[in-house]
Amino acid sequence: MKDFVKDYHVDFEFFKNAINIEVKKLNAFVLTMKSHPKFTRKDMLLYILYNYIGLFKIIKKYDKLRNKNMRLYFFDLISKEGFYRYFIDSTRRFTSDIRLIVLSLEGVI
Repeated sequence: MKDFVKDYHVDFEFFKNAINIEVKKLNAFVLTMKSHPKFTRKDMLLYILYNYIGLFKIIKKYDKLRNKNMRLYFFDLISKEGFYRYFIDSTRRFTSDIRLIVLSLEGVI
């Protein structure tokens, strides 16, 4: 993903498709592994959080270098995915210090 950000021959649509693919891969892994006995709920929540942060940082870097604003697109994209609902449901049912927050210049989404 870093290479896509740095390569100015990669257009906005290509980058959006690459983000979509990464989100779908994350979603597929989480939905497959959430019932696996080897992974605890905490492990899954941390896995989701780390991947979310990584994707968000790539989008933030893309926005900075290309003068775009993909953060709202990113939030709309992930809010429809199963891993995001799993994360939100899990953190609301149990006390946890882990939260997904989208930061922007306009405030917290």
